[in-house]
Amino acid sequence: MRIALIGDLHYHEADQTLGNWVEARDAFYKNMLHHFLSSEADLYISLGDLTNLGTKRELQEVYEIIHSYERRFHHVLGNHDTYTQPKKEIQKQTGQACYYSITMEDFILVFLDTTREMDVRNWGGWLDEEQLNWFEEVVQMSGSKPMLVFAHHPVHVTTTGSDREKRINRSFH
Repeated sequence: MRIALIGDLHYHEADQTLGNWVEARDAFYKNMLHHFLSSEADLYISLGDLTNLGTKRELQEVYEIIHSYERRFHHVLGNHDTYTQPKKEIQKQTGQACYYSITMEDFILVFLDTTREMDVRNWGGWLDEEQLNWFEEVVQMSGSKPMLVFAHHPVHVTTTGSDREKRINRSFH
């Protein structure tokens, strides 16, 4: 299976009175998404910050472009995607749960929600108890199947810079 990944696109609203600027924005994002969604893959995943502020309009506009390609697309929430709307509203718009897993024949895909809801001041990642318990169950039930985990924020001390403030700092037990 081929998986195409994109992160931090930051699709943003545009002031419609700024004609040329709106056209340039539209051309940029349509071109970026065209290259991403035209690549040869079985699954297309956004690793968060698909939008700049997570407004209803931003989500609607970027998803119109994405849906025009009829691809298997999954959107992991990023902190910017959750700044202006409750997660329940985002779920209604995107048609996806905030966190979930997909069991394939040879492996398991896990999509985590490491974001805080509507909190511009604290953009750091975390997992609440409910999701952490769910994730531990998925890991235990996976047996020996390989698992690919997708999230916006890196787990503490797993990547360069992930030991800094505002990264996920919860340890799994």
